[in-house]
Amino acid sequence: MKVIYTWNSTKEILEIPSDFNKKRQNIRYGKLEELNYHEDKYSAQVLLPPDYDNHRLYPTLYLLNGAGCNEEWMKNHVDIIIGNLKEFVNDVIVVMPRVLTDERADYSKKISDYYAMKYYFQELVSSIECKYNVYKDREYRAIAGNSMGGMCALFLGCIFQDMIATIAAISPSVLLFDMLNGKGEEEKFNLKPSNSFNFYFATGDNDALIANAGGAIKYRRILLNDNKIESAFIDIPGEGHNWNAFGPLFYAFMFKFYKK
Repeated sequence: MKVIYTWNSTKEILEIPSDFNKKRQNIRYGKLEELNYHEDKYSAQVLLPPDYDNHRLYPTLYLLNGAGCNEEWMKNHVDIIIGNLKEFVNDVIVVMPRVLTDERADYSKKISDYYAMKYYFQELVSSIECKYNVYKDREYRAIAGNSMGGMCALFLGCIFQDMIATIAAISPSVLLFDMLNGKGEEEKFNLKPSNSFNFYFATGDNDALIANAGGAIKYRRILLNDNKIESAFIDIPGEGHNWNAFGPLFYAFMFKFYKK
């Protein structure tokens, strides 16, 4: 499986192993824990490295699920994907908040749930940094997500850009972006020139949801061109808005950003 990785105008072909999301012998996979926060109103899954050590510090990746369900990344073997990358990437603690208050709700309600994360995201970060041995510097925090979670990663990454240095949007939905039109100035996608960013935008080249309404053009123009920010684009040929794209694109992001 081939993925095209582009940094500015330089392209690179990445080979994704066919068993990238399958368990292998002699690989130790991460340990999953639960975290409650905001007076136990909200919860998150926390994936620790298999050899988590209380005497060292780890970077954090806040990984947002799509609108399908609250545990979408785990159901699609994110722990196995990361474990199979152990040889190539540095250890990271992955935090997967349960954003949706009702997985059966309509998209209007789900959009409201993603939007509401701006009110308690800082508390989630504080809870993680109180419980686990993690770096508390901006450059060691990243946020990523797929579909509507990818759009929310853009949203939160821009609002909390003084806390987060890396944003990875995997096939981000246009819905949350469109909902933000007309909101307050602080909720627009403005990036401070004084902040340095690692920015990743990833999609399948047959993703109709991204192509419709000029979605990809919106992201590139507003987030990148207008703000003169260098960025990486990851493209998987022939795939659409599904886990045939999300999984390999996440693998490629992890391989490039957390590479040893």
